[in-house]
Parts: sequence; structure tokens; C-alpha cells
Amino acid sequence: MVKSYLRYSLKNIFGLINSTGTSSRVVFEKSGTFAISPALESVAVQNLKQSLVTRLLRPDKSSAVSQIVENPTKDQIAVGYNDGSIRLWSILDGKCLVTLNGHHKAVCSLKFNSDGTLLVSGSRDTNIIVWDVVGEVGLYRLRGHQNEVTDVAFLEKSGRIVSSSKDGFVKLWEMETQHCVQTLTGHRSEVWCFVINSDETRLITGSADNQLRIWRLVNPSNRKNAHDAMDTSSDYQEPAVYLGSLQRSGRKRVCQLSMNSRGNLLFCLGVDKMIEVFRVRSDEEIRKKMKRGRKRKREKLKLQGKSLDDAKTAADSDEPTPTDIFSEILPLRAHHRISSFSILPNSSPVTSFTPQIERILVALSNNSILLYDLDLSDEENLFKRRKKIELAGHRYGVRSVCLSKDDTLIMTTSNDQVKIWNSRSQQCIQTLESGYGLCCAFAPGSRHAIIGTKEGNVEVYDLGAASLVQKVKAHDGAVWSLDCRANERGFATGGSDHTVKFWDYELVKNDSTSAKQLAIVHTRTLKVTDDVLSVKHSHNGKYIAISLLDSTVKVFYEDSLKFFLSLYGHRLPVLCLDISSDDTLLISGSADKNIKIFGLDFGDCHKSMFAHDNSVMQVKFVPNTHYFFSAGKDKILKYWDADKFEQIFVLNGHHAEIWGLCVSSIGDFIVSGSNDKSIRIWERTNEQVFLEEEREIEMEQLFEKDDQLNNESRPGAIEGSGLSNRLDGDKPSKSTKETLTAGDRLMEAIDLVEFDIQRWSDYDKALKASQERHSGWLVHPMDETPSEPSTKEPPVNPLLEGKTPHEYLIRQLKRIRAGDLEEALLLLTFNYATKLIKFLSSTMEKGTSIELTMKCVLILVKIHQNQIISDKSLLETLQFVRKHGKSHLKRYRDLIGCNVAALKHLQQLEKTSSSSYFFDERRNEN
Repeated sequence: MVKSYLRYSLKNIFGLINSTGTSSRVVFEKSGTFAISPALESVAVQNLKQSLVTRLLRPDKSSAVSQIVENPTKDQIAVGYNDGSIRLWSILDGKCLVTLNGHHKAVCSLKFNSDGTLLVSGSRDTNIIVWDVVGEVGLYRLRGHQNEVTDVAFLEKSGRIVSSSKDGFVKLWEMETQHCVQTLTGHRSEVWCFVINSDETRLITGSADNQLRIWRLVNPSNRKNAHDAMDTSSDYQEPAVYLGSLQRSGRKRVCQLSMNSRGNLLFCLGVDKMIEVFRVRSDEEIRKKMKRGRKRKREKLKLQGKSLDDAKTAADSDEPTPTDIFSEILPLRAHHRISSFSILPNSSPVTSFTPQIERILVALSNNSILLYDLDLSDEENLFKRRKKIELAGHRYGVRSVCLSKDDTLIMTTSNDQVKIWNSRSQQCIQTLESGYGLCCAFAPGSRHAIIGTKEGNVEVYDLGAASLVQKVKAHDGAVWSLDCRANERGFATGGSDHTVKFWDYELVKNDSTSAKQLAIVHTRTLKVTDDVLSVKHSHNGKYIAISLLDSTVKVFYEDSLKFFLSLYGHRLPVLCLDISSDDTLLISGSADKNIKIFGLDFGDCHKSMFAHDNSVMQVKFVPNTHYFFSAGKDKILKYWDADKFEQIFVLNGHHAEIWGLCVSSIGDFIVSGSNDKSIRIWERTNEQVFLEEEREIEMEQLFEKDDQLNNESRPGAIEGSGLSNRLDGDKPSKSTKETLTAGDRLMEAIDLVEFDIQRWSDYDKALKASQERHSGWLVHPMDETPSEPSTKEPPVNPLLEGKTPHEYLIRQLKRIRAGDLEEALLLLTFNYATKLIKFLSSTMEKGTSIELTMKCVLILVKIHQNQIISDKSLLETLQFVRKHGKSHLKRYRDLIGCNVAALKHLQQLEKTSSSSYFFDERRNEN
């Protein structure tokens, strides 16, 4: 009988406020109530008043978030990921509305247009894609940059797109012709970001130097069409004109530029702890500044001996310089490096009635968020901090994790803090300031926490009073491991001073309160030959196992501390070990990436397994079984069977090395902590796992990864050359596993429809032939009753789901996502494409799903254009489609136009009635 196991799956992620591993930025929600921040592969929606994560937008895949932008007209956000996908999420209910696939590498920039119907994205694959948000499809792809596209934006007044790249150029694209109309040069290095003011008259770019470059944008309102914009005659004016540069205080590269919605403040963030703020002068102030500047310049030229007319001509200039436009004010400084910031829009009720106040959301790189008010009326205290969100996460990576005996509490340690979490709600209960905690454990009763620190101390905390009860200098070096005895009367610690120390619990009288409190007392010391990296007691209290820096594991009798076994075989130090519940097996994980399984009876090595691609940091047995988990620096958790020496499955999710791991008392869930600052709970499900099926799934994932690499390195244009790739054209989509599945299902549906139509056609032919043979009733001589024709009606095909063949085919087409439709139709051979066109033409007369039908036909004609031209069999079919499709589309267009006109009329009536209501009130008052 094939052995089965139960799968563990990710239940929840917590401990994250703001992740900083990518270029993603924090977003201030329009109402000012929520902060939207990246949380590794998830997006955290945080209530600023409660300082709590109210919703976690988590996709099925574990690719990290690379960019977030909010729709200006709807309660939804667009999120770009490192795998090149873009997902639209609803902020209200947390549902994924649509997934857009088009980029082959990480999405580095996203931006909506003003009405939220278009989305433009730039990627590390050097491409720019414009998406139709309503139609959920890509419109076109723009190629031209030779390196990562760092920022994109719409110029809606001129119908253009602006993009910046690491190739050092800023490009302006015409949306109508889909071509680059101007390339802005002059940057000495990568262009990291830019910002456009609200009236689209100025473009400010930020690079790796300490200068901001200012460009004047020309709105081609007098052009007749897009071809006039491409005119290269002498009267043609370039879309952007360079004005000059603005000196910054910061020396490091610019990573974010932003302007407030009023357009009077410019914010500049570098890779440091400071946000520089520049005030934008009004037109009147600019004229006065230029007038004073011209006057000073004329006086200076006079002193140089030039005539009055020459000095006046040389000094006069109608073009303002950047120093005329901008003036620097005090910067915002934080105590830690700032990763991103966001400014509350002017439409928010918070700032709409306070024109002198700007609310700024600042995300720090230490997993915290600050909220500031910028008050222009208070020059002495310009920035006022309103809130600091840091309770729900560690400032640094999680070093160790442990569970209380009843599995209700989780304790995690980090660089300077110990946090206690509720395992059911995943909410932080307590935060304790401590040393650099390397290991931790709960004392009996789960009312006290014991921490081993890097400084060599053992600290005891009273969780009820949230205070430090005792601090003992236990070792001369770091305390690498701490393990409680099975009888719960004490614990042992192992340190880098070549000793293992044994401690007992005692109740001592508190001098200040005269009440007894828990304390620890050192009882014994075991000296060894090298640094102690891990300590573990056996469950029967008979042995204690110790791993040393010399790559060996030594087992001693716990009562007498006499030597029992030496377990060897690892080539590098053993970093972790564990003993099974029945005390028969010992497993060890090493920096040599191997896990070894030893027998505790004779010390023989049962099996040595290559487990991880980097050091094995943790190994833990599931209680009362021989199954165990392992975690490594390769960011992966693995589940093993120690009896069969088989890997059961792999758990992916962490984005940095895993330091901490613990298993619940009955093995129904595990908790892992990582250097990515996240804490994850993996829950055991009822889904069965079979080893052969799991190996097949792993092979499929390996093939998919190879296919993805092949797609990225496909032949054609050299990557970074900016030339068009003729193999995939400029279609704004890419082939994925979902599109392959959709294409296969569509071909199956075509075969099923063809078979059913042929079945009914054969029945009709047989019925007609039978009726011709039996033109009258035949009377049998015995019963003199008429006999019916012997042809039977074929049974209803259950695979058609109770639909007619054509209705079933339309349903299958509707099940394909709009963004995947073109890729799915690309998979059809010419034979299947011909069949599909003929089937769709037969549904054209009824006019059902006419938009989808015409879209599929047009895509298929575009794909197989050459074959269709050479094959005349589809000529009549396409003429039929053209005739009926045109009439149906015209009818639908007229219907939509009538509805739009009616809605506009109702809107006008509503405005008229509301205004007359106020006039009537005023008339009644008079």
C-alpha cells in the first residue's frame, strides 16, 4: 500500500509593517484612513488610527511585490511583482480583480491615468506596456530603452507617456502613433525617477548625482493630428525644453520625487535619512525674482565696463531658471533610513480644509511607518510627528522562535527586542526591550520568558509585569543554544566559551515587594573542547546531546555528565540538532548543507542526505512521529520522513534565510521566523500527499522555470539594444501556464463541439433516409399495429453541461480571462482556427456575445492571415461574418450611445434640480 502524508500550507503571515527589499513604495489611501505598504509577496492595508493591519492582500504565488499604485477614481490598487505580473486588488474586500501578464521580469514602475481607465507599466525587461483596465487587456508595448525602466507617467493634455530608465535617458512617447518623439539626454548616470507638476508644464528628473534637472513641457494644443507632432520642419517645437539644474543637499542618488496635489511643494528622497523639501514659487514671485536678478546682472555688467544697451540685452531673459522657480526649506529628518514616502491627496477631508498642512506618510527601512504633518504656517516647528507604527513587527530579522507549552503564545527574538504573539490572532501582546536574543524558551507555566543573548547573558522576563526579573552573565561569549529539561525543573545553555551550563528554577523573595518570584540558579558546568552551537535533552531525561564547532555531536549522560557517544561525519560545524519523541533517532543539520540521521542506541549513521542549497539552520521533529522539518539559508522549509529517508514536500515563501523554527505540541502547525522580518504559520491540512505525485509536481515546476528562462533568453533582438523582437512582435502579453491550460481546454471544446454536431448531423441523415424508406406506415399481419422508423435520437452529451454545442463553445471562451484570450488563441493550429471561425460564424446570426465573437475572429484572422489568403475555403465564411457582425456591432454601439446620452441627461436634470432647490430656499427667505 502506498504511504500517504498530510500537507502543510501557509495559514498566515505577520510581523511585517513595511518590507524594503524592492523598489516598492508606501501608498497613502485617498481618504487618509489607511496606509498601503508592501509586505514581501503581500500588500498590507493598515488602519492608521488603530495601528493595525486590517487586511493582507496575498496572492497564490510567492513572488515579492515590486510596485504599488492606487487608482485615483476607485477603491483599488495595482500591484506589480518580481515575476512580471500585475494584479488589481480591491481595497474594500481584498479580492484580486484581475491578473495582467506581459512582462518577463520585475515590474519597476506603475502609473494610472487621471480617470483610472489606463495603466502604464515599466519593467526590468526594458519594455513599457499600456493596459486597458476596463477591458483587462494590454493595448500595446513600447520598446526603446536599453536598461530597466525606472519610472513612467501619463501626459494627458498632450496624449503622451514619459519614461525614465537606467540607460540614462528620459523618453517621451506618442500614444496615438506608439513611437518615441523625443529622448532627453544630459544625465551622467541612471535616471531613477521623475515628477510632473499638476498642470503638466514642468518635468523634474532625479539621477545618481546631487542635481535635479528641470525641463519645460510644451503642450501641442495647436497640432491637428499626431503626424504634425512628428513633423521635423523648422517651425516644430520640441515637447520638452531643458531649463537647468537644481542643487540638492544630499549626496546620494535620488530614489523618489513627488509633488503635493496643490503643486506648491516638491519632495525629494535620497538613499539616506532625509526628505528634502522645495517650495515652488508662484508666477508673481517668479517674475519678481527674475526682475531682481536681471537688475543685479545689469549692475554687474556695468561694473565690467559694458554699455547700458549691451548690459540690458545680455541681462534680459524671459526663461526662468530653476533657482527662480524653487526655494529649499527645512528637510524632514528621520532616525533611520527612509525607504519611501507618500503625500495625502488634497481631496482628502484631512487636508481639504487645512491648506497650510500637508500630511506625509514615511516608511522606514527598519519595518516601521511614521506619520508627519507639514505645517507651512509654523516655521519653527515645520514637521510634527503624529504617529509611529512599529508594534506589529521587529526592527531587524527574527533570530529565534518558540511556542508555549499549550501553543497559545509565540515568542520571537531579534536584535534588540523580544515580542510575544497570540498564536490564534497573530497580534502582538507584548514587546520587551532586551539584548541580541539568539535563543529563547518559555519557563514552566508560560508566565516567564528566558532569553540567551549574543553578549553572553541569560535574561528572565516576567510576562505579566513586562519587566526584567533577572539578568545573569552565563557565558564569556554568545549563548548559542538553550534547551529546557523534560522534567521542567531547569534548562541547559551552550556558549562559545566551550562550556555547557545547567540551571535550575527557584522561587526567591523579592526585596521590594516581599513576594516570591522565579529565578534561575547555576548548578553544574560541562566543559568541552570547542564552541557549543546547539544543546538538546532527550525526552526521557537520560541523555544530553551537544553539537560542537569541530563538526561533531557528542552525547553525554545527563545525570553524571559522562561521555556516551560521538557522532561524526559532517564536514562543517553542526548548527542544529533534535531528538525524536521516542529517543531512538537524532538528526543534525550542518553548514555543509547535509542532514544526518543517527541512532541513539549505538550512534550509527542511518542516512546522510543533501538537504538544502545552503547551511541548514534548524531541524525539528514532529512530536510522536519520525517526521521532521528542516530550514536553511536557502529560504526553504522541507518536510522529511526519517524512516524512509525521503523528502515529502517543500514549503516556499520566505524571502531571506530562515533562522527560527518550532513545531506545536501535537504537530498541527509550525512557526518559522526569517531574516526578512516575517513570521509565518504553516497549518496541517487534510490534503493527502503521495511521494510520486509530489516528485511529478516538482518536475513540472522545474520545467516551467526552464521555459521561463528560455523565454527570457529567446533569440531575436539583443537584449538592451532597443530593437523590436520579431519572434513575439509587440503584443503586450506573454505565455503562461494559465494560457497553455486555456488553449488546451479550448481545443478540447472544439473537438467536443465538432463531435456532437457530427453526431446530430449523422442522426439527421439517418432519420431522413429512414423516412424516405418508410414513406407510409407498415402494418404487421399479426397485430395490425403501425411500426415507427428504427432510428433513435442520440442521447444528450453530459459534457456539454446542458447547453447546445455553440452555447457551450461560447461559455468556454468566456471562461478564458480577457488578458489570456490572445495567447490561448495563438496556441490553436490553422485547422482548429478554421473550425473555430466556422463555429463562431454560425452564432453570428443570433447576435449573442457579438463582442467576444468578433474579437476572437479578428485575432484568428490576424494570426493566420497568410494561410487564410492562400486558402479560399474561408472566403464565404468571413464575408458572412463581416456582413452580420457589422450590423450587430452598429446596433450595440447605437444602444450604448443612447444609454450614455440618457445618463448625461439624467445627470443634467439632477444638477438643475439641486441648484433650483437652493434658489427656491433663497427666494423663500426673501
